[in-house]
Amino acid sequence: NKQNLLPRPCKNLHRACLSCVTHFIFRMNGKALPERVIFCLDVSAEIEQTEFTSKITKEKLSRLTRMKHFLIQFVAAKQRLNPRHEFSIVLLGVDAVLYQEFTSDMSKICEKLEVLHPTVHILDCNFDSLFSFLCQYIEESSSRDSSGYAYRGVLIYSRSNVVPTFTDELPTYLHLINNPHFVLDTLYLHSKASVSCDPQAVFDKLSDLTTGYCLECSSSYSNLLLHMATLMPHPQTRPKEQSDWRPVMLQ
Repeated sequence: NKQNLLPRPCKNLHRACLSCVTHFIFRMNGKALPERVIFCLDVSAEIEQTEFTSKITKEKLSRLTRMKHFLIQFVAAKQRLNPRHEFSIVLLGVDAVLYQEFTSDMSKICEKLEVLHPTVHILDCNFDSLFSFLCQYIEESSSRDSSGYAYRGVLIYSRSNVVPTFTDELPTYLHLINNPHFVLDTLYLHSKASVSCDPQAVFDKLSDLTTGYCLECSSSYSNLLLHMATLMPHPQTRPKEQSDWRPVMLQ
C-alpha cells in the first residue's frame, strides 16, 4: 500500500506542512503519467535580495535561500508521491543553460542547489532562448525514453523591474504550448511595488506566456509555501483554472 509509505499528516492538517500537502495530493494523482519537471531558475543578481524574514530567528533571508528551500521541499514531496518523477535544472542568465540533467536522485538536486550562486545584474530578459532550449531538450529526452512522461517547466523569475519579452509566433514556443504533454507554470519573486518598481507589469507579461499557473510572492514565506502546495499536483489531475485550485485545497 503506497499510502503507508507517506508521512502521517499533522493533527490539524496545517496547509503549509509538507506531510499534509503530500497526503492531500496523493489522493489526486491517480494513474497520471510520471512527470519530468524542469526548474527554470533566474540567477540574476536580484535574487540575492533579502526580502524574506524568518519568524523564528528573525533572520533576513534572500530570495535565493528561500527558492532553494522551496525546491528541495517540492522535490522531496513529489518523490514521495511517485519515485519515477524526474527533475532537471536550467539557469536563466542572459541565455538558458542546462545545469542539471533529468534525475530522480534527490541528492544530486541538493548538491547542485547548494553550490548555486547568482550572476551579475541583467537589465533585460528575452525568453526566446529558453523556449528554443526547452523544445529541443524535451524532444531529445522523449526520443531516448519511450516509457512515457508528462513534461512541466517551472519558471522562477526574480527581476522586479525587468519586463521579459518573447516572440509569441516563435515556432519553438508554438510547439511547446501546443504540446498536450507540456505545461509551463511560473512563480514570480519580486520586490514590493513602489515609485521606482512596477512588478505588476512584469507579472502581466509572465501571465501572457504561462500555459499553466502563474503565481507571485514578495516577502511572505507562508505564501511561498502555499504556492509550493499549489504547484505540487500533477497538471493532469489539478483544476485547469488556477482560480479553482485554492478553494479546493483549503477546504
